[in-house]
Amino acid sequence: MAVTTYADYANVLLQNYGKLITQAFTEPGMKEGLVNPLSAFGRLQAWGAVRIGTGEVSDEKAFDFGIDTAADTAVSYGQNDTYTTDTPPVFGDAVGDWKRVGVPYSVDDLMRVTNAPLRNGANALDYKFRKKLSAIISKIETMLFTDGTGNSSKDVTGFKAFLSTGNTYFGIAQGSNSYWQASVVNAASTALSKALLRNVTGALWDKQVLMPNSHEMWMSRTQWNKYVDLFSPSNITSPTDAGGSRVGASYIDGMVDIPIFILPNMPNDEIWVIDKSTTQLRFTDQTPKDQLSADNVDEVMHEGVPIGIKYVPSQTDNTNLWIRAYPQLGCTAPRNNAALISLAT
Repeated sequence: MAVTTYADYANVLLQNYGKLITQAFTEPGMKEGLVNPLSAFGRLQAWGAVRIGTGEVSDEKAFDFGIDTAADTAVSYGQNDTYTTDTPPVFGDAVGDWKRVGVPYSVDDLMRVTNAPLRNGANALDYKFRKKLSAIISKIETMLFTDGTGNSSKDVTGFKAFLSTGNTYFGIAQGSNSYWQASVVNAASTALSKALLRNVTGALWDKQVLMPNSHEMWMSRTQWNKYVDLFSPSNITSPTDAGGSRVGASYIDGMVDIPIFILPNMPNDEIWVIDKSTTQLRFTDQTPKDQLSADNVDEVMHEGVPIGIKYVPSQTDNTNLWIRAYPQLGCTAPRNNAALISLAT
């Protein structure tokens, strides 16, 4: 009879749950109840913007790309005019480090060796493992709505980091580099109005980055209630659902048509307009290279496993593990995004 050692237990969990974890983290839908489709994590999934690995030669950095900051200008000219001189390209280097999220997982060895009796049809160990995955997803979801400076800047660099005109985002100062600035409209504690909505969407329109089906509008329930009060009942439908089974609400002013999503962790005094094509949530691939091949995960759109499980030696009658993820959110074009801030609540 084969015996599984405590140190092997981490790999057994990945072998049993590798496909589940990869699907739950990367593919849209309420798989195992882990990711709510109406969340920032869920919206990123819906866009196909959650990936394992960077797709680059090296995964040392979560994001590392150059930004061409020089604008090319064409000119009209005559037959005998001297050609103008080309301007050498100037590149800014945007670099985003991986962040770390983890949760302890301790199993009573007696429960483990007795095969964890079924409780209401579910294995106790299975249930506990899913709870730990949910805790990691919940923590990441919360951090996605921040600027990443929490916990001594150990938090994931969330949307608020680039929805700014004055932050230093991925090493580039927005205040001195207009190409790296989002459009930000400050409501100065006034109530949501049609004029403010036109201002924030118009800022993107003026940049010529607001294209059909390119953006989503995110708000809290607080601002949704105020949005409903602005428009007649005939113009209000249910907020957009993840499955697309019903017609969702959209902000329409004759110039733009942007679907609206109400997300639980949105700041109560803000509304965001997010470009779906510029943002990705990435995870390092933590497949144990000598034990579990990414290629044996069938019917999964993404190869690799976004969760690592580390065995922690213990002098007690417990099997102690550390379940971890190395995520990072990145935006390649902050200027394509906008925020309406400091609204009355």
